Parts: sequence; C-alpha cells; structure tokens
Amino acid sequence: MKETDIINRWQILSIHPQKLQADANNLHQATQLVAMAGKYFIPEAADDSHTASRWIPEKDLQLGNLITAGKQDFHVGLSYPDFALQILSADRTALTAFPLNGKTFPEAFQWLHGQLETQGLDAGKLLPKMHFDIPDHPVKHGNPFRVENFENMQELARHRTNGHLLQQYFLELLHREEELFIWPHHFDEGLYLPLTFEGEAPTSSISFGLAMPDVYYPEPYFYITAWEKEVKISIKDVKNITPGHWHQQDWSGQVLETYIIVQAEKSASGQAAMTMDFLQKAINNALGMTGIHQKI
Repeated sequence: MKETDIINRWQILSIHPQKLQADANNLHQATQLVAMAGKYFIPEAADDSHTASRWIPEKDLQLGNLITAGKQDFHVGLSYPDFALQILSADRTALTAFPLNGKTFPEAFQWLHGQLETQGLDAGKLLPKMHFDIPDHPVKHGNPFRVENFENMQELARHRTNGHLLQQYFLELLHREEELFIWPHHFDEGLYLPLTFEGEAPTSSISFGLAMPDVYYPEPYFYITAWEKEVKISIKDVKNITPGHWHQQDWSGQVLETYIIVQAEKSASGQAAMTMDFLQKAINNALGMTGIHQKI
C-alpha cells in the first residue's frame, strides 16, 4: 500500500468529532452482542480475539468472527449506517437484520438468541454477560437505543475506514502481519506489536490504533504507546509531535484528537497527509523509546 492509496481511499471527515460521542456510545453497547456470540460459540483464543470484530470498509460493517458449529458457517455483524445487528453468510452476504434504534438490549439479545437457534446451535449457551465491564449507559438500565443522528453513524464509519487503512499502511511499513481487530472492551481498533523478547516473554512493545470516545477524550482519537520492561527513555527525552500531544493520565502515549484534523484540513489529501505524518513520527518516537532505532 502506498501513500497515494491512503489519499485516494480517505473518507473526508466533516462533522465535529465531539458531536459523535453519544452515537459512538450506542455502537459500543451494541458491539457487546457481537462479542457475546463470539465468546460463547467460537473456540477461546488466548488473546481474546474470538470476541473481537474486523472492520469491513466496503460495507461499513463491524464483522464478528466466523461461527462454524451450526447448520452453516455464518457471522454476526453490526452495520453502522442503519445501526442494525446482522446475520451474514460466510461470504459476508447479509441474511437477516435487526434494526436497533428504539429497541432495548434484551430485545436485541432475544433476536440474536432466536437466530442462533435457527442456525442449529444450542442458543441456551448464549449469556448476556462478558468477562469485562464497559462504561455505564442508559441501555444497560433497560432504556432503548436512541440514535441522535444517522449521519453521525456514517461519519463514525468514515473514521473507522480511515483508521483501518492507516493501520494497514503502517503494518506494511513495519513488515508485520498481525490481524487488525476492533476490541469490544475499549472499542478501539488497535494493534499490539511485541518487539523484543526474553525467551517467549516480550521485553518491549508498541501499540497504536484508533480509539472511539471514552473517559479520556470525547471523540475518536489516534494513539501510539511504547512499553519496555526496563525503561531507558523517559517521555521527557522525546520531542513532542505537533499537532498531537503526550497523554499521561493512567497511561502514557502520543495522541492526535480527530477534531484537529477536521478543523485544520477540508480535503481528503490534506486530512490524510496530516494524519500520516503524525503517525509516522509518533511511531518512530515509540520505536526509539524502546531502543529500536529503525525509522519507517
């Protein structure tokens, strides 16, 4: 993938990202239904990726892993533009859908339960709980999902697509082949890349990705972190990269909030170039902090 590929496929962002928070929170709650299908009907993976999803840019779809134990192989997915839970065939054709706006979580859970039963699975294994907790939300207390603006859903899909493309691009620059996942706990599409080892135990790593609004920022944001077992370089020794900044509450990393991109650039080429430049410099910073002087 080349820089021109990012520019040509970049989805222009135009809505102030902080206006997206409420609808992003709706998506985070709904994502738990996809994760539950993975938890109870896909063999457990050590990294918990059986509960994770993949972003499918051409469909604006968050796609759960393939479930193979029923009458046919199928996926559970979450479509952003119409905010609907979907059952999809192995080739990603939508078979049926359940629009979530105005529905409660228990209603969506019962629909998913029925679909799993239709697929020949023991739907009684599906439970409305996960092994982690996510932020409180009215949906957790029986209130229905309420989409504030369906254009926000489209804009959140554009954020997802841009973040996905950029992570693919930098994975190739780093000569890595890790899979890209949206994780149901923090709701980010993020990568963890171990760099050095003692035996099989990592001694340094970097992580980067696109996070959705959370307790730290009320909008989507790009993040890059570095970890080393024996810290040799402090963030005080690393130059800050504008237009981003260092985040130091609960975790340490470099952050670029997407409102900066939307306010500074109005074209696809401008937004893409600005974000790529920040990420490249920030990833090089993170590599240097772990003692790796490779530049990408």
